[in-house]
Amino acid sequence: MPDQQSHPSTAIQQHIQSTPSTSQANVQTFLAVNTQGVLLSTALIEVCHLGIKYSARALIHSGSEATFISERLFNLIKLPYESIQAQVSGVNLSVAAQPRKRCQLNIGSPVKPHIQIETCPYVLPQLAGNLPSYALPEASLKDLPPLQLADPNFFRSSQIDVLIGADILPSILLSGSHSNICGTLLGQETIFGWILCGPIAASPTSRICSFSARLAVKESKLDSILTKFWEVEDVPVKLVKESTSVCEENFIRSTKRSEDGRYVVSLPFKEPDNIKLGHSRPIALAQYLRNEIRLSKDLPLKEQYDSVIREYLDLGHMHQVSPDDSSSFYLPHHAVFKPDSTTTKVRVVFNASIPRQTGTASMISFMRGLYYSPI
Repeated sequence: MPDQQSHPSTAIQQHIQSTPSTSQANVQTFLAVNTQGVLLSTALIEVCHLGIKYSARALIHSGSEATFISERLFNLIKLPYESIQAQVSGVNLSVAAQPRKRCQLNIGSPVKPHIQIETCPYVLPQLAGNLPSYALPEASLKDLPPLQLADPNFFRSSQIDVLIGADILPSILLSGSHSNICGTLLGQETIFGWILCGPIAASPTSRICSFSARLAVKESKLDSILTKFWEVEDVPVKLVKESTSVCEENFIRSTKRSEDGRYVVSLPFKEPDNIKLGHSRPIALAQYLRNEIRLSKDLPLKEQYDSVIREYLDLGHMHQVSPDDSSSFYLPHHAVFKPDSTTTKVRVVFNASIPRQTGTASMISFMRGLYYSPI
């Protein structure tokens, strides 16, 4: 992408190098080096999306194969996009950026509202920075003719949000041209107005802006991307020999389907005929009271939590039992809140690993079954 570099101020020289690309994309790379102040062509444009027009400052750059848009403007407009894989190379063919998004928009002209050009720019975090690289002295522009300029403040350093490349350049250029403006500038008529470029007389500087863009796009179909995503190696599985077959038999024997279409399977206890869970009510009650004290300090959160509990009752996930029922086992639970979650902001977490009066956790009573290594 456009690159800003500093070179020592030496004798004035100009060098333009054109390097055609022969690899993945038919692209020309241009390098301009000049120790003299140079003005690049900028214009005020309108980016149109869903009937809304957004004003932006654009660099008109014939050395770029494609058109680009800054991530700042892309996020501001909330443009639709497609995922792509591409590389943008600059001087010396070094990779300067790897865009992952390509959007679609219309570019309009503030001075010719009836004209709109459809384009598919690539999204980059930064384009050319601020242009010109330094503010130009207005005294050097005192002989500027009365032209309708595409960028009335072209001499002031300001941010660039769109880079118009050679892909749509023929659609914006008009026939008018004007040479020797202020002695050294070239004027070109466009649909946005007149753009100016060229060296600034009597304005030597050691700050150099060189621009080039070489684009190599690897087109990838969505189904191909999804296929590669799911083509992963098999997860290693370690069998727990003493309980694997028991868990499998329990699953086959006890799995059934409820009236509402849900599948139900019993828990794989190690000794299903001799289940000793112990008394868990005092521990669960203590956790419940701590939870209530915490929620009483924030009534809106308590209402959300109570709503989740009521939902469990309505869906039949739990039911009330008598405190004298010795066969019941109580799981301590508490509230977990995630305000930033887009799906479930309130969750009820049941703690089956808390020690019981027997000194062990309830989960210890279950068969382990298959053990999966972490991915």
